[in-house]
Amino acid sequence: MTEKFALKAKPAEGVELVEEASYDIIKCAACSGLGGSSTNPCPVCDGARRVRVRTPYMACSPCGGLGGSSKHPCQTCQGIGVIPISKLKTYG
Repeated sequence: MTEKFALKAKPAEGVELVEEASYDIIKCAACSGLGGSSTNPCPVCDGARRVRVRTPYMACSPCGGLGGSSKHPCQTCQGIGVIPISKLKTYG
């Protein structure tokens, strides 16, 4: 599923900045879509089982798209398992 909505940043006084972005909702890689345990929700998706990611995206290379673990999320993708293609230059 792809959603489009406007993101508003805090620009200089009197100026309104609106950026249109597309997002997909995908299964959380950190908890494998389970939402965590019965006593502890996943720290990445907060128990929602899904996360919103900016499109286009690809699997995170450092964690192999696994997102690390729910106790130790991948530093590169913050446990989501994917990174926006626009950040490829940042992460190599």
